[in-house]
Parts: sequence; C-alpha cells; structure tokens
Amino acid sequence: MTGLIVIASLLVAFLVFGWLLKVVKATLGTALAIAAVVLGLQLFLA
Repeated sequence: MTGLIVIASLLVAFLVFGWLLKVVKATLGTALAIAAVVLGLQLFLA
C-alpha cells in the first residue's frame, strides 16, 4: 500500500511541476513581450 502512495505522490508532484513550468514560461513570455513593446514605444517616441 505504501508503494502506491509513493507512486501517487510522485505523479502529483510531477504534474504540479509541469504545470508550474508552463505557468512560468507563459509569464516570462508575456513579460518579455510587454518589455519589448515598451522599449519599442520609447525608441519611436523619444
């Protein structure tokens, strides 16, 4: 029974880790896009 619990917890940890990785990637992509837009506007308007 303990083996099943270990496998289940590993699976949950793996899923959570994968989800966090996706969220971080999306957040970084959005942040970089916003930074690029702001930089572009500053260059055009300056």
